[in-house]
Amino acid sequence: MLLHVLAKELPRRWRSMLAAGIYRTQHLDTLRDVKLTRWIIAAVIVLGTGGVALGNGVKFPQIGYAKMPEIPQQRALIAYKDGIETLVVESAYVTDSPEVGWVLPVPAEPMEISVADRDVLKSVAMCMRPEVVHDLGQGLDSILMAWVIVAVVCLGVIFSRPEGNLILASLVVVAMIVLLGSIMLPALSAAGPSQGQAGVSAISVQRVGNYDVTVLKSASAEALQIWLKEQGLAAIPAAGVPVVNDYAKQGWVFLVAKLARQGDGAASAHPLAVKFATKQAVFPMRLTALANTTTQVDLYIIAAGQVASPAFALNSVDRYQPVREGPAKGVNAVIAAHYEAGKTRLAIGSPEAAKWLWPGCIVTHLSARLHPADMGKDVWLTIGSVGRPYRQTVYSEQGRRQSSLVDLLIGGILITIAMAIICRHRRRPLKQEMMAVGVVAVVAVLWSGYDWLRYPVVPLVMDPNNAGQPLESNRFELRDRSEDVEAMLQRSLTEPTTRPARLRAMIAEALADNRARGWAVNPLNGKLMTEERTPGNYAVREIEGKPVLCLYDLEGRELRIEPGQAK
Repeated sequence: MLLHVLAKELPRRWRSMLAAGIYRTQHLDTLRDVKLTRWIIAAVIVLGTGGVALGNGVKFPQIGYAKMPEIPQQRALIAYKDGIETLVVESAYVTDSPEVGWVLPVPAEPMEISVADRDVLKSVAMCMRPEVVHDLGQGLDSILMAWVIVAVVCLGVIFSRPEGNLILASLVVVAMIVLLGSIMLPALSAAGPSQGQAGVSAISVQRVGNYDVTVLKSASAEALQIWLKEQGLAAIPAAGVPVVNDYAKQGWVFLVAKLARQGDGAASAHPLAVKFATKQAVFPMRLTALANTTTQVDLYIIAAGQVASPAFALNSVDRYQPVREGPAKGVNAVIAAHYEAGKTRLAIGSPEAAKWLWPGCIVTHLSARLHPADMGKDVWLTIGSVGRPYRQTVYSEQGRRQSSLVDLLIGGILITIAMAIICRHRRRPLKQEMMAVGVVAVVAVLWSGYDWLRYPVVPLVMDPNNAGQPLESNRFELRDRSEDVEAMLQRSLTEPTTRPARLRAMIAEALADNRARGWAVNPLNGKLMTEERTPGNYAVREIEGKPVLCLYDLEGRELRIEPGQAK
């Protein structure tokens, strides 16, 4: 009834011109043909409207968030430009033991060694997470409605008179083009070292963050073994002796980072940033095999082109441009400078990570799950031409099920169209034609099953307030709830403060309130936000001598709110 009304409500001139053309061309002279024409016109209107809506950037809702590993076994950020590599890597352990040493081989003497922000690698990993397909409810409704409309149009083709063939066929073609466009467009869219040890020379000794770092040049694995023993560190396993000898033969140097204690307390392990010259970007991997465990490795490479390496899968790649610091919309806050991708909608919001990027750089995320046997060589990275922007898509169980159902529905639409063509004007189909339709049906079922098997499935973060339900993005966007945080600041601090401890205490008090579960849950882990410079959390920083509350949205962008300045 609604479609019929829409057809009747067309502008009179347009409707009369169209009807006149139909009458002149096809001689439709029955009431049934007029009504049928109105239904077809209405179908085209609905399909056209849907195409505009979907083609304007509206996507199916994706409300799930994949669980992120708390501490991946190994990940690194690599910035490579003009023959200089900066390797930001975190150790595979967090310990309070002063007897643990971290040996990192690099192909040349470091130009600079510094400590990176504790949360920078975790922030980058969370910012560049894959896109999650979870709920296609609205998309399924749209496709089902499209199938109904297609069925109506096709029934018109089947039961129409031969004289109406041209106009009906034309409308069907237009409707199908609009339909397919509306469906497909969204988818396209320390003590000093022993320096007198024979065979070992200390190039430099320095304190870097919580590490005592010694850069060594060793003639052999045996000499390095003796040096490590003198420092109270564990010896290199026997399987690592040939590896160290090979590094020494090639002229590599060894960074030995010894985790230092702060008094009687445990020291936290920050990532190290090592800058050195190399003809080709590299991630040292061979000593990792000594752990004799399967290791998940994630590399985030910043370079002039797209990066590839054997055995590593591409998770995302895109060109990034800087976004200047500016005011946040709707709140009295400032968004720190950051980088955003052009096509994949990814962002690297961490100010600490942004200093290694430059305008127009390409950021590639590679990952692999490597067995010890796969770590016999270092990971040499090949920088090629810029490829097509890409972001990995993963699915929840529900998303995979619904995506396979979409395949079946599209197959049903194609079968309906085929039947309309075969049986037009009440024509009896031939045996060969029905066999062809059967083949289409089988292909649709097989394709749906193939997609079911190939779609990667991940668990989702569940809502702590609603058992069995995933967290939804529209409830926990940090920019939206920053007004709640500002309101809390307004209640707790009516005057600007110069005491970070006071600001931290106030935030802790607010998070302890039972009502915090309504606005302070991090959607990436389902827990209350904590003081950490990663997406979904907060930090208290001192900027220009003032304590500032920093919120980090789901892309890691830093939203700065100054106490006493809330609305």
